[in-house]
Parts: sequence; structure tokens; C-alpha cells
Amino acid sequence: MLSFKIVLTVLLSVFYFIDMGRFPEKWKINFKPFNCHMCLSFYIAIIYYWPPPVVLNMLLVAFASGVSAPLFKNLMNNIFFKK
Repeated sequence: MLSFKIVLTVLLSVFYFIDMGRFPEKWKINFKPFNCHMCLSFYIAIIYYWPPPVVLNMLLVAFASGVSAPLFKNLMNNIFFKK
């Protein structure tokens, strides 16, 4: 179960960091491994392997809410404001 949480947290955090937040472009670090999904996932997975499960759970909840909030907002806008 811990491995699944690590993989899910890595996927969500890399998606948020590169695609949603566009931090490599904002922080002028637009080079590998910061703009590569595969590379950044590998390094972040190694980092997320070491913290205690409480920290991993907090990161999972934070990145899951950060990724799902815009998707939920878009869904609600499409339901209530049909074009």
C-alpha cells in the first residue's frame, strides 16, 4: 500500500509542478530533469521513499486536492453554464 501511495503522490506532484503550475518556466529552470516528466518522477520517487507515512499522506492529500480542484471547477462550470 505504501508503494502505491508513493507512486500516486509522485504522479500528482509532477503533474502539478510541470503542467499545472508551470514552475520550470516561472523559475527559469526549464531544463532536464525539471521539465521532463520521466526524469523528475524518478528523482521525486527516491525522495518520497524516505519520509514517514504521515508526511507522505499529507503530500498526497495536498497534491490530490491541487490537481482535482481545477478539474472539479471546470466540471461544475460545464454543468451549470452550458454553452
